[in-house]
Amino acid sequence: MHLDKNTSKNTENDNKVVIRRIYKKSNDSYKRAIPILRTMLDTKVPRSLGTPMGVTILIFGDSFPEYGFSKDDVYVDCPFLDSNANAAKNHSDVPKTTKNEIFSHTLSTNEEIFVNGAMLLGLHPDTLHDIDMMKRALTNVISHSINLDESETDGLVYHRRINSVVNQTSENAGIWIIPEIYDALQVGGTIYQELLGEFGVSLSLIRDPHPQTSIDVIELVRLLEISW
Repeated sequence: MHLDKNTSKNTENDNKVVIRRIYKKSNDSYKRAIPILRTMLDTKVPRSLGTPMGVTILIFGDSFPEYGFSKDDVYVDCPFLDSNANAAKNHSDVPKTTKNEIFSHTLSTNEEIFVNGAMLLGLHPDTLHDIDMMKRALTNVISHSINLDESETDGLVYHRRINSVVNQTSENAGIWIIPEIYDALQVGGTIYQELLGEFGVSLSLIRDPHPQTSIDVIELVRLLEISW
């Protein structure tokens, strides 16, 4: 797929059309499109931006703080023909992507966190079944989080919780634990009480109510989040 350097010229390759549209304050076209784009992002309800069928890359050549957009922000608009009502209803008409895009990655709770980069600090796989390792891991991460609370955190996006970050092709993602560890993490459990006594924090768990998995397991609990 080729993107022409001219802002208003369509280029075709393999029957795909790509248009680049730049929003600048000197161009009146933004006056209609930018409020609609803001509304779509806030409501998650698609609306027409006046772009043709195919892929349009929207580039902000200026900042529009009144709408929450900064210079060099980039968005992709991809309208398609609703030629089949049933296909549109089950989304089979929606253009397919590789699922490796940044917008295909979310937390297990479907929350999106916007960062410029991150340091991986994850739970060891053995915390699935090793209750002592789970206690040590949570002790370490909570201790670090308290130190962050008490120090300078300017420039960091920081949350006191552990999530499973997944892409849309990861069927078996999550924080998997055996029932004994799940009990220990709940109110009155051994890990819960020890962390409450040592740090004064209360653990909170979000359990997946409908864990769908192809893993051959007998009894495992899938958590979406551990917070404190």
